Amino acid sequence: MNRIMVLFALVCIGGLVLAPSAVNGATYVFGEDGNIKNLTYYGSTWTSANTYIIAGDCHVNNDDELTIEDGVEVLFDYDYGGDYGSPMFPTIKIYGTIVCEGTENSQVWFKNYSGTNKGEFEGLLLDGTSTNEGELEASHTVFEYGGKSTALIQLDEDAVLDLDNCFIRLSDTDGIATIDESSSIDIHSCYIDSNDNDGIDAQNELELLQIENTVLFYNGGAGIHIESLRNHDGMWLKGLYVRGNNLDGLVLGPQSRGILVRNCQFYCNGPEVAGQGNGIRIDCDEGNFYCTIMNCVAAGNSENGIYIEDMDPWEILSPIRILNSVLWDNGDN
Repeated sequence: MNRIMVLFALVCIGGLVLAPSAVNGATYVFGEDGNIKNLTYYGSTWTSANTYIIAGDCHVNNDDELTIEDGVEVLFDYDYGGDYGSPMFPTIKIYGTIVCEGTENSQVWFKNYSGTNKGEFEGLLLDGTSTNEGELEASHTVFEYGGKSTALIQLDEDAVLDLDNCFIRLSDTDGIATIDESSSIDIHSCYIDSNDNDGIDAQNELELLQIENTVLFYNGGAGIHIESLRNHDGMWLKGLYVRGNNLDGLVLGPQSRGILVRNCQFYCNGPEVAGQGNGIRIDCDEGNFYCTIMNCVAAGNSENGIYIEDMDPWEILSPIRILNSVLWDNGDN
């Protein structure tokens, strides 16, 4: 089913202008309430400068791979469900693999069809349970305005997320969230901003965590919340710029021990909630916590530059090392 659509959108972040071009002849993708659910029915490659409108929950089957080329717009139409009795909030469920091949001048877009209202679709669910792959690999891709109930991008058990030069923004909830354990997150050179809750909320045990040269700013919760890591070596946060989040810049839970935080900047976090708003908050509740914070700056945060909670020096098995770092002009200590 086709209808003529002209879409103009303009987003400007930090001086970088993102503008999808006008497109004629969108393809409607029918979801759970229609006859076609598997996105690869419309081709294993969605070619440049085409528009696909998601009109219900759809998926990519296990062992299938969908490639989305530069300039493609994927729009979620929650109102279309009215034809079946009530509006829907569509989700793309990834049991197989989606690869987004945007470029610097021609991004791939995932957003709502109606314009700029938050929460009119769920987002992308990477389902790595059982024998599923649950993989999303994206470069130069914009994800925005979804996150109806959990996050714009959700990771279920053993899911794999690999992002490079992407924007995750304006979610009605979290930008990225885990909903079960053993997932892997590898993020480079991304902007994660203006989400109503946390920028990244990893409350479940992670198999891999590597985030580098990424900006997390003006999120409604914490910039990043890492609760638990399965492997305590080779996990790191490097070159992050974390600013203006309403709660803490970075939260490290008691099972995130062993992480390396290096060359990161935490500025002006916590303008909203008293008692939160630390540049870095570390929860040592279970005693065997250790980490290294190196070559970092924590300045202008509403509470502490670094706050270590429930630390008993007689129980700490290895040190919390803070090396060559600047803690300056924070509201408390």
